[in-house]
Amino acid sequence: MHTIILDRCDYLQDNPLSIALKSLENLRHLTINDCVGIATHTMETIGKHCQNLKTLEFSGDFPSAQTADMFHLTHLVNLQVLKLTHNFKVSDEFLAHLVQHCQQLTNVDITGCFNVSDVGLTAIATLSKLEKLVISYIHEITDDGLKNVCGLKELECRKCSFSDRGVMALIMTSPQLQLLDISGCKNIQYATLRAANSVCSTRTNNIVLKIVVGGTAMKESIIKEITQDSPLLHIVNVDLSDISSASEICLLDDLDSWYDGNSDYTDFSDYIEFSDFLDEEFKDYYMHNPTNYCKDD
Repeated sequence: MHTIILDRCDYLQDNPLSIALKSLENLRHLTINDCVGIATHTMETIGKHCQNLKTLEFSGDFPSAQTADMFHLTHLVNLQVLKLTHNFKVSDEFLAHLVQHCQQLTNVDITGCFNVSDVGLTAIATLSKLEKLVISYIHEITDDGLKNVCGLKELECRKCSFSDRGVMALIMTSPQLQLLDISGCKNIQYATLRAANSVCSTRTNNIVLKIVVGGTAMKESIIKEITQDSPLLHIVNVDLSDISSASEICLLDDLDSWYDGNSDYTDFSDYIEFSDFLDEEFKDYYMHNPTNYCKDD
């Protein structure tokens, strides 16, 4: 067995799962989301016996666990993909330990981890192989942390407090950057697009940079003007941080032009292909994809 996905298993207990995982040393992919009974024994077992894990998703609320239990996961030296969304046990100290041991990481998602600050973001920035970073809805991170991040291919930072200063620095130090989602970042204005336009105009690698700017301080007239300047810059004026407004716009737009086949943004495509889907279906979909849903009805 190489893959296990456990999603909202409310009756799953800590001890039985930890015993089962001890015999699964060849496990490559483990997802444990919102399993309220999971605590110390499971995390300790994962750290000791699941050393071959490449992908680990440990997201949501784990009320039975302690913050210190997360440190067992730092022993997974072969990890490449780590998703810890809306996990309040994730701290700056944990991230500092993580990057010291898990240096194969290429994809890190800490969406909604409110206990992370610039200290934790600075630690993540030291991962030399990091290509994709998701840090949406974390209000304690600022330009001071973002200025240390460079060399990414994808950054998603919806509804963060970043300004033009931090985002411009990232664009200028990330020549491979393909996707930048700054939707809902209300402090970002035109300087970011002008910097992106300048960088893309001199790119020799022919990589297209797609920037999602809905919900920022940019006006549509300026967006259209800048978009026409560089063929390697594609600006999408959709606010993905507010799913109600995004749904209205996406139904009228062809998203094929701004997501790649292997991108998380393909989650939208399953619904957008059908123009007659019900509002209830849309809401139900996002209730089961909480990292993309941030607005209460």
